[in-house]
Amino acid sequence: MRAVRAACEELVDELPGLGWDFDHAEPLLAPGVVTLDHLEALESIVGPVPELAVDFWLEVGGVDLSGEHPDWDEQPAAPFVLEAPVDDLLERLTRQTHEAPVTALPVSPDYALALPDAAVLGAGPQPVGLVDHLRHVLLDAAGLPGFSAEPPAELVELAAGLPRF
Repeated sequence: MRAVRAACEELVDELPGLGWDFDHAEPLLAPGVVTLDHLEALESIVGPVPELAVDFWLEVGGVDLSGEHPDWDEQPAAPFVLEAPVDDLLERLTRQTHEAPVTALPVSPDYALALPDAAVLGAGPQPVGLVDHLRHVLLDAAGLPGFSAEPPAELVELAAGLPRF
C-alpha cells in the first residue's frame, strides 16, 4: 500500500498544476487519521473488516479527489474517493445498522466495499477486487476515471508516470 500512498500523494501534488480544483482543502488524509480505535469501532458495527481495506486505511489514509477542471468540456464521472472510517462514516454506519445489517461499506459516492471480501461494488457491471480497482482508478485514469471519450492527454501522461503497484 506504500506505492498506492505514493501515487495518491503525486496526484494531489500534480493535478492542481494541470488545472484541477479539488473540492476539499485536504484531498488526502494522513494515514494516522485512521486509528486502531476507529477500526475496532468499525468492526463492532459491521463485523470483520477485510484486511486489504484495513491496510489501505492504515497506510494510505483517506482519499477524495473530487473537484473539477474549469477548462475541460467534460468532467470525469467518478473522481477517486475512498473515505476513511472516521467519525462521519462511523456515524452513518451506526444509523444504517438500525435499518438492516451492513453488507457493504459505503466508502465513496460511486461504490462500496462488499463485506467480507472487499470486492468493489458499483464501479462497473461486475464486482472487482480492491487492488484491481485501485490500479484502474489510479494507474489508468490518474484518479479521475469516467470520461465518456478519451481522457485529456495530460492525465494519460500523469498516470503513466505514477509508481506501479
